[in-house]
Amino acid sequence: MIATYGRSNFKSHCAALEEPSEHPGRGQGMKTYRVIALRAAAALAVVCALSGCGDSLTGTGETEEELTNPDRAMAVLEAMTSRDTTVIQEYVSETSFVAHDPTLISGREALIEAMLTGAYDDLSIEVLRTIEEGGLVALHSRQVRAGVEAARFDILRFSNELVVEHWINVQPTAGLSPDGHTMLDGAVPEGETDEELTESNQDVVIDFSISVLIQRDFDVYDGFFDSGSLIQHDPNVADGSEAFRAYLEGDDPAVEYWWYHHVISQNDFVLVLAEGTLDGQHVAFFDLFRLADGLLAERWSVAEAIPPDEAWA
Repeated sequence: MIATYGRSNFKSHCAALEEPSEHPGRGQGMKTYRVIALRAAAALAVVCALSGCGDSLTGTGETEEELTNPDRAMAVLEAMTSRDTTVIQEYVSETSFVAHDPTLISGREALIEAMLTGAYDDLSIEVLRTIEEGGLVALHSRQVRAGVEAARFDILRFSNELVVEHWINVQPTAGLSPDGHTMLDGAVPEGETDEELTESNQDVVIDFSISVLIQRDFDVYDGFFDSGSLIQHDPNVADGSEAFRAYLEGDDPAVEYWWYHHVISQNDFVLVLAEGTLDGQHVAFFDLFRLADGLLAERWSVAEAIPPDEAWA
């Protein structure tokens, strides 16, 4: 396991992005964390690179291909598995890097030391979906480590084009869902960002997370789906909103969402980072939803245990 979450760290490092606020759910008001500074992304500066060095201009005065934060995020993951410390030094903050990893002390040098001592040598990552909002980049990937396949989510927070914070959730894949879906197949994000669509879909998922997942108000449940349709990539849940409802209300396993910490959205895809319990075990939930016409249409999920505070480095 590369990383998971300690409860105190999980909450305290979210403080820069959230604050208590009133958020109306469908049918009632409620308190939750308000995601701030996500929809006010500043324009990224153009980054130029001279082949073989870090200069900003080529010898002919022409610029190389522009880099985006998703490009940098994927480069960082690749560098971790290949011991490429040059990329880490270029794209990870020297002074402000926070790793949500119980085995790793925060700081760029700690990450480099872990790389050079082989912490990630048996790891391969194939990025399947990328979502970007503001300074946050979420990557949904296939991970293989020591021959074991897993579904993986990474969230990297950028400041001034440098990674300053990294969350991760990993769950071994468990075969097909009752309707034949894997934990990783399905639709992928596409097209240019539509800010209005992104905001609208984010509001729907926040509403669902608060009203249904956290407050367990199933009186409003059906209004989030189109005629009961829902594609599920959770191996424990069949397609359809009724099967999802039975899973949420059942006790095998018992599922409880306490609160959510982050929401990252781009067009029809919305990722929610939440905390709760699964069969009594303290876990981090990463739920990715695809929406169609403003309703929930597809869901991917990764749940991983959060170790006690004393287990952290």
